[in-house]
Amino acid sequence: MPDVIPEFEPKTEMKITYHVDRQIDMGAELLPEEVVESPHIWFRNTSADAEYTMVLFDADAEVPLVRHWIAINVDGLKPATSFKDNSTIHQYTPYHGPTPPAGTGKHRYVFVLYEQSQKNQVMLPVLEKPSLNRAFFNINEFVQTNNLTPIAASYMLIEHQDGYEGEYRKAHGPMWYHSLHSMSVH
Repeated sequence: MPDVIPEFEPKTEMKITYHVDRQIDMGAELLPEEVVESPHIWFRNTSADAEYTMVLFDADAEVPLVRHWIAINVDGLKPATSFKDNSTIHQYTPYHGPTPPAGTGKHRYVFVLYEQSQKNQVMLPVLEKPSLNRAFFNINEFVQTNNLTPIAASYMLIEHQDGYEGEYRKAHGPMWYHSLHSMSVH
């Protein structure tokens, strides 16, 4: 997806699973109801001494990139690491399930796994309210500022699901939903 992130040579394999049995292959199509809860991420470490950052963003948002999840300082001590959005990992931005607005077609939701340049890294910019201001996320600036190296990527396609907006608001709060779905870019 060179229109969103620079091309790179993958250095490891990564598996993304929603629920227990829904493994996401590159370009898999899902419904918003299938991605309310965070996925389980599995990958082979490139270095036992490294820590990793996982980013999930909407590459086709009406406003420039919307970040849906950033997990940082994921420990890579084992030959293979797996994690989920929970208390065992650090959240730069807590997970919010994707749900594109009506009439915008299929959106690419991109997962990128990065190797960090240092352990226990403090990511910049420091966010006062990590659940807010998710729109206008500049992934390339974030990666460059924090000296992150991409090692794996995948994406899924999700289209608007009628009648699902209410469930989304209940799960994620009215301010989050309203701020994204009421914006227009001129």
